[in-house]
Parts: sequence; C-alpha cells; structure tokens
Amino acid sequence: MPDQLAQLAVADMEDWVGAVAMRFYELSAQRIESDDDQLDPDIDSTDDDDTTVHVEVKADLQAEDTGSRFAVRLKIEVVRQDSIIRVDCAAQFTWKDGKRPAELGPFIEDQINDVGTLFVQEVGLPYLVSYIRPAIDQQARTMELPVLTLPIDYFRGARIELGERVAKAAEASV
Repeated sequence: MPDQLAQLAVADMEDWVGAVAMRFYELSAQRIESDDDQLDPDIDSTDDDDTTVHVEVKADLQAEDTGSRFAVRLKIEVVRQDSIIRVDCAAQFTWKDGKRPAELGPFIEDQINDVGTLFVQEVGLPYLVSYIRPAIDQQARTMELPVLTLPIDYFRGARIELGERVAKAAEASV
C-alpha cells in the first residue's frame, strides 16, 4: 500500500470525481455577553491593554462511502471569549464512473484505508475548507466580531470517522 500511496497524486484523485454537491447542516453564530460588553458606540474600546483573543477550535471529521458516492463531512465549532461559531457541512463526491475507483480499495469494517485517508486529506478537506472559511468569516462579520483565519493544516491530523452507511455496507458485502 505505501508504494501505491507514493504513486498517487492529488490530480489523479481529483480525476476520480465526476461531480461534487455541497450541503450545509448548520451555520450559526452566538454572541456571549459579558460585563465588559459596551453597547455605547461613543466609547472607545481600543485603549484596552488585553488584546489577546483566546480561540478554541473543535473539529469532527467524518467520511461516508455508498459505493457510487463518497461524502466528507466536517463540523467545526469556534469558541472565543465573545462568541461561538458553528459550521457543519459536507461535500458529496460522486465518482466519475458511478462506482468506487479500484485504487480506493475496500474499507474494512469501520476503518478507512490509507488511500481513503489520503483522498479525505488531499481532496475532501481542501474542498470543504474553501467553503467553511468564508462561512465563518460571514458569521463573524454579521455578528460584528473579529474575523478568524483557519489554516488548512489545522485539520490535517484530524481523526476520520466513517458514517453508519459504510459499516452497514461492509456487513452486507460479507
């Protein structure tokens, strides 16, 4: 398998895809009020010494394979002192020939294989992040919050969980 991975290029994996459909499941922003909130626009808050913004990003990455389609879903929760922004979206990749590429190989039980992981990391994540970044920016701007930049490398080490359909399909094929 490592030899096969070394030979696969992102362009090769992108060629497997016939179409991509995006679906948002959640897109929300919540302001967290505190005693420090200033509602008076005449008060200048730029004199504060503490300009540090503490951010916690929680990510949940899932993959789902139905044979003719492969979905990658990413749920992100950005928690800051002043807000919580949530984005949950999925990219559903439809295979060009209507069936899983042979190079992708089978998934065993609930474990995604190395080629599937590579596809998620090199094709699925960049595609999703290209939608998630502007969604987070828009939510922040709407709530008049500072914009946050999320580097794609942040998600590269995320554990990939397979959806229930994959486990059921694996059981049915046995």
